[in-house]
Amino acid sequence: ADGGTASFIGIPVTLVTYTSSITPILISMPVVMLINKLAKKISPKVLSSLLVPIITMILSIPVILIVTGPIATWIGNGLCTVITFIFTRMSVVGGLIIGAVAPYLVMTGVHNGIALPITLTELASQGFSYFFPLLAYGNIAVGGAALGVWYKTRNQKMKTTSMSASLMAVVGITEPALFGVLLPAKKPLISLGIMDAICSAISLIFGVKCTALSLCGLGGLPAFFGDTFVIWCILMTVSFVGAFLITIFVGFEDIPEEAEV
Repeated sequence: ADGGTASFIGIPVTLVTYTSSITPILISMPVVMLINKLAKKISPKVLSSLLVPIITMILSIPVILIVTGPIATWIGNGLCTVITFIFTRMSVVGGLIIGAVAPYLVMTGVHNGIALPITLTELASQGFSYFFPLLAYGNIAVGGAALGVWYKTRNQKMKTTSMSASLMAVVGITEPALFGVLLPAKKPLISLGIMDAICSAISLIFGVKCTALSLCGLGGLPAFFGDTFVIWCILMTVSFVGAFLITIFVGFEDIPEEAEV
């Protein structure tokens, strides 16, 4: 943030914030796995429980900070450029495309690097944003899908988890529902892209906007007040109910309680 630099034994290190990001983890884990196997081979069995984790960390961390972490960041920046082009050049079709992929970008953690620059640019230039509401429909759809899991599952622990995660997603915090409920259930993830795409396209047709950066859901309600607030509420309701119904009709393979770890 201060414009400083960092290096490791003379090799420059890209300074990146990895908060709420899973892409660097996905890209780095194969490397960590290989290093872990190497550490097991070179460590004496008597000391393996001590040496393997230490060797793995010592060798992995520089690789992650110098190579795989920055690569994941560049991928995120590339996606930001592509989505900015789609949003600014393709109008309603762009809304369909962005809505279809937005919920899944949250899962990879690159959504912050995409949503913030576009939204802040709109707010600075015109005082409101057409882009930010598109993310809210995906968040509320996560809540609807999680509620669908609650309705369908016979796993009592999953019922408890999915209900609380659904409420949090409606407020605007989707990670518990995405990673704790929908990712294990798999099929309900389909509903997110469908409902967000439909509602995003309609949102751009009616020019739904927000006037501030806030929680992207009911937790940020005041940011969406204005002449398009009623339309935003209708689209949020449609997205929630639609994701709930799709989850019920599509179904999923329930997770038996005895199979949990």
